[in-house]
Amino acid sequence: QSMVCLLYPIAAPSGVVIVAQHADAVNEVTRGWHLRAGDNAGSRGELRMYMIGLNGGATIALTGADFTSSTGAPHVLAVAILGDQTVRWSWDGGTVQSRAALSGTYVPPASGDPMRIGVSTLSNAPATTIQPVAMRWYSTVLSDADLVAVAADLERHILELDVALRQDRHPLHHVAQLADIARPGVVLERRLGRR
Repeated sequence: QSMVCLLYPIAAPSGVVIVAQHADAVNEVTRGWHLRAGDNAGSRGELRMYMIGLNGGATIALTGADFTSSTGAPHVLAVAILGDQTVRWSWDGGTVQSRAALSGTYVPPASGDPMRIGVSTLSNAPATTIQPVAMRWYSTVLSDADLVAVAADLERHILELDVALRQDRHPLHHVAQLADIARPGVVLERRLGRR
């Protein structure tokens, strides 16, 4: 499974927040994953994955994927989860980082499990200071080259502004599809309504 996420962090969170998740519908801790921020008290903008069954129940720090000192600008995170339970990622097109062969057995989400963006029914707060603008999930594993390419190409995410409708220059009005990679995928876009 792979994921590409365009984020617009307004500010670092004051505690743990869920950016996105694909997990079971009842208690969200028997299968699936969570993308979150705020776990690291010294750098609240550091992104982490929580993957059910892996790493002894601890979160997986996505080293380098940190917006603590770069809020107010769009960022792209591309993550791939390999069959050997290695997690690989690129932040804004940087060199691919990885956590290899994590302990345990990952329990992936089941067919029909809900995907939630910016909200959770867990005790963690919704990601009000981090706007997940657009996301794409793949059933396949993106290569390292694809992770870097899609995370680096912010021009694919340039926003359309409708001056006639007097839209302000806020990046949540419209975001184009995140990647043009010839693989099956699901795209979700978050938009503000127009009047």
